Amino acid sequence: MKKNTIVSLFFFVVVTAPGRAQAPGAATKLKAQAVKMGTSFLHKDFKSFSAYTNPAVLEMVGGSAGMEQIMTGVTDGMKQRGMSFEDVSMGEPSGLIKSGKEWQATIPEYIVIATPNGKFRTTSTLIAISADNGENWTFMDTSDKDTAIIRKLLPNLSPSIVIPPRQPVVNVTDK
Repeated sequence: MKKNTIVSLFFFVVVTAPGRAQAPGAATKLKAQAVKMGTSFLHKDFKSFSAYTNPAVLEMVGGSAGMEQIMTGVTDGMKQRGMSFEDVSMGEPSGLIKSGKEWQATIPEYIVIATPNGKFRTTSTLIAISADNGENWTFMDTSDKDTAIIRKLLPNLSPSIVIPPRQPVVNVTDK
């Protein structure tokens, strides 16, 4: 009987730990929306891509129109150099954290880029934020941004959010 009480108490503490409770289905929605964002990016549907971009990032680049212009410029420049985005996929989201009125998490993103010298995979971390209890998510790529910039753009970011170090680019050329 004592063993059951200890197990029950442990379960209660884990499930109700401050900032770690889960919004039902939120992690599933987070990943599904991250995948939709990646698919939009891959298909150069930058208007849809912008809908998943964190509002602070959109504001910094001049809104949806600014994002579309930047992303079109990037992909056109790559095309001129014989490069293209070939695949975008997502890993599993981290545990969700409640910070103020937001749910927050991270999710790994994997992008395969085809170049004249082969195919390469980059791994980056996206910060995912939901202001509506996990129904809708926006994302910010942490690549090439230091923690100070990230915290300036996302002042409500929980200190519990861990951003892994950038991973090296991997050659994935078919052999």
